[in-house]
Amino acid sequence: DLADEAETALSETLQDLQSRGVLQKGNSLSVEALVDVPEEQVMEDATDEEIFEAVQNMRMCRQDMEINGGDDNQDDHSPEPKPTRKEALHAMATLRRYLEMKRVLLHAKWRSVWHHLAEKHVWRTRKA
Repeated sequence: DLADEAETALSETLQDLQSRGVLQKGNSLSVEALVDVPEEQVMEDATDEEIFEAVQNMRMCRQDMEINGGDDNQDDHSPEPKPTRKEALHAMATLRRYLEMKRVLLHAKWRSVWHHLAEKHVWRTRKA
């Protein structure tokens, strides 16, 4: 059985860790305690009505999250960390390079348009 093999392998691994001193025998858990955590077994004692109410509450909470746009437990207004001086200088240098590139491109376009208009003007004056 795969479950038995996995349990045996896990037990052997835990024993190996204990023998190396990584795990202490006094605070170790059994394989059953690792697999079947007591906190997760709460629903075994619940009645059908309690389970139904829990499912309904979960559905209502999900709908509220969709309507209100998120989980109220999350802090949406947490302050953003301030950039460091190095990050600010790097951003400034990047913006400078970007603006210089845009200036060069705009200048090239302007020269192209100016040249085109000048050619049209020369063409018109030659016709006249």
